[in-house]
Amino acid sequence: MTSPAGPECCPSPTLLDDSTASRHAPVLAALGDPTRLKLAAFLTACSPSPVCACAFPEDFGISRSTLSHHLSKLVDAGVAERSKRGKWSYYTISENLDPAVLTLLRGLASGEPISASSRAGDDPTIVFLSANSAESALFAADTARSLLGDRATVVPNSDVSVDGAQPDPGTIKSADRVIILGPNSDCPRFPSVDYSTWELDIDAMEPDQLRAEITDRVTKLAAWITSTPD
Repeated sequence: MTSPAGPECCPSPTLLDDSTASRHAPVLAALGDPTRLKLAAFLTACSPSPVCACAFPEDFGISRSTLSHHLSKLVDAGVAERSKRGKWSYYTISENLDPAVLTLLRGLASGEPISASSRAGDDPTIVFLSANSAESALFAADTARSLLGDRATVVPNSDVSVDGAQPDPGTIKSADRVIILGPNSDCPRFPSVDYSTWELDIDAMEPDQLRAEITDRVTKLAAWITSTPD
């Protein structure tokens, strides 16, 4: 079909075809609700880790039935995927989501590196974790303590692990920020916690190089926490 002629001041637009419009309309309709948009952004931030339905009601301030309604809308629209583990449902952002929508959600999910409530003056609790190097997490925690003093509560890897492996969900949930050194998909995810993954090739890096990289990152983090908000 020929596009209608546009005004002389601008070129004739190319109309969105029916197939593309039909494919995207359910996704955009599902994300048109503020609560569902927040849920989708959170799932994106947690990706690829699945999020248990039990983690949402308290932090989002909605009932379990309302939560189930919104999550079902996201699943039906192809925004989220659901899997069962025992009695609980777990949710992830869909792998088939349009890249443009995924980019938008990632941008919305990124926000500030630390939430306003955990910035300077509020004594944030920071947890450092590493699945394959508790020593690196301990070094990061010690460095943070030396830089921040009483401006933050810093918890190292050894204080939140069960048998040195699986992080304790209770400690993670009570934190303001969790920093994961290297991959750790088993870390529990909660909407009220800010997560960051520091992409460090711990096994390949020389010890001095690794300590220098961790020190640099912790120094920048400490500077941000102790800075005065605009």
